[in-house]
Amino acid sequence: MTALGYIFSFLLIVFLGAVWSAFVLISLWEWFIVPTFGLPPLGCAEALGVILVVGYLTSSTPKSDNSNAADTITKVAIHTTLKPLIFLVFGYVYSLFL
Repeated sequence: MTALGYIFSFLLIVFLGAVWSAFVLISLWEWFIVPTFGLPPLGCAEALGVILVVGYLTSSTPKSDNSNAADTITKVAIHTTLKPLIFLVFGYVYSLFL
């Protein structure tokens, strides 16, 4: 794959991961924050904004590992897919007990 292909793949994964994370945040917000604190539900734009702020405040510099671009894209894809899925599943199960 060319460098342009890796860049496009990376950007696509980051974009889809952001949309997926926004969906998860919207769901968790509706399950826990709305009924507990009486705050309004989040829309997609607000959820992405919250994700950006929290990510900015909690981000750290990744450790350099001499992996190639394909490995890096794979790691980003796994991280942006599985982390929100795990939070969504555990949040849903927990919401059943409220």
